[in-house]
Amino acid sequence: AFLNVYQEGYNEIFLIDDIAHQVGHLIFEAITFNRNEYFTCDYNTILQVNSYEKRTVEVFLHALFTYSLILRCLSSCITSGAFEHDKLLEVKGRLVHCLTKAKLDFNIVTPSLAPSYFTPKGVDLYNFTYNTFNDVFQKYQHLITAYTIKNQPYNYDHKVFKRENQKIESTY
Repeated sequence: AFLNVYQEGYNEIFLIDDIAHQVGHLIFEAITFNRNEYFTCDYNTILQVNSYEKRTVEVFLHALFTYSLILRCLSSCITSGAFEHDKLLEVKGRLVHCLTKAKLDFNIVTPSLAPSYFTPKGVDLYNFTYNTFNDVFQKYQHLITAYTIKNQPYNYDHKVFKRENQKIESTY
């Protein structure tokens, strides 16, 4: 795995997020090594759900899997009580960012559509990611309404999050 361990502004919260992300890649690759066991179509097939979706079915499931691991880790950071103040705010921001991206993806391929793309084994993996998302979403959906991810780039930027959420920053 490639870990980006130094860049200005990165800290242990970034590292937890990135380790979960990178390890998610490794685990997904190991689990789905025999791709045909997971996909009902060629795994390089582009999702045909809308005009702007360009990801393959494999890349799509891969994203859901990495989101699920990131969400578990960030959720554990909150429940552990290990972080306070700005670091806790960053955990919450990263969690909201990841929940929002995952929610958008689960609206693209819903549980009822999953068998169109995935074999029973693939549906099990999809359901694992969906159930993880749902568990974390139920626990932290109040954060999605409390915070905005307006102007966030694809990769979370804590400075942007703090700027866009100045009015409620005192709640952390």
